Amino acid sequence: MNILSETDFPVHEDVKVIKGVTISKSVKWWSAVLLYELYGKRKIAIYIWQLRNGAWKRKNKLIIGGRYQWENMKQVVEQFLTELEKTKQTP
Repeated sequence: MNILSETDFPVHEDVKVIKGVTISKSVKWWSAVLLYELYGKRKIAIYIWQLRNGAWKRKNKLIIGGRYQWENMKQVVEQFLTELEKTKQTP
């Protein structure tokens, strides 16, 4: 994972990136987790950009509203990962 400076992420000019980590990046897709500030409030979001016409354009953004929401999301993803792993083990 890459920790990049705030100017390296293609976000709106009003978004001040405090920290960001690239999760994956290919020739057409880029995903990252950002800690950012907007209008005086800090937030965490998962961004997904797509390369279109030579520029990175935001395709999706998922804001993590707080620890409670994150724990719920993480729990469900962990359950689904267990199911996914079971299906991969079956011939």
